[in-house]
Amino acid sequence: MNNLKKEKMEGQVLVETYPKAASIIKDSIINNIKKSMRINDDQLGRDFIKDIIDNQIDGLLIDMIENSPHSLFDIFDNNNIYIYIVVRNNKNGVLFNYRIVPRDKKNSSRSSKDRKTIEYYAIEDAFETLNNQL
Repeated sequence: MNNLKKEKMEGQVLVETYPKAASIIKDSIINNIKKSMRINDDQLGRDFIKDIIDNQIDGLLIDMIENSPHSLFDIFDNNNIYIYIVVRNNKNGVLFNYRIVPRDKKNSSRSSKDRKTIEYYAIEDAFETLNNQL
């Protein structure tokens, strides 16, 4: 998998590369949607709502990965994978790194001048970590 780490993966590739993690994350998103809409599985329109959610969940997850990676941090927290962003000032400006606790590999050597990019890299590693735990 190291060759996947050289460049940022597209959301679709990330979901396909780590299917067990993607499944857990999709279930969490669906449960969050149900909670926010106050829907339970005993309500009358459950099949209609389920179809809407199930048919859109892949696109929603990919969109979250690519456009709002930070929105997935809580889901990883709920699975005991904690991401934190480290901000450093250096002579060239601000530089962002991340850490994932716990994980079985060394701390990230990736850095970026852009917070969203480093959050995306962290999500990639968190997907791999979660997938390996399942």
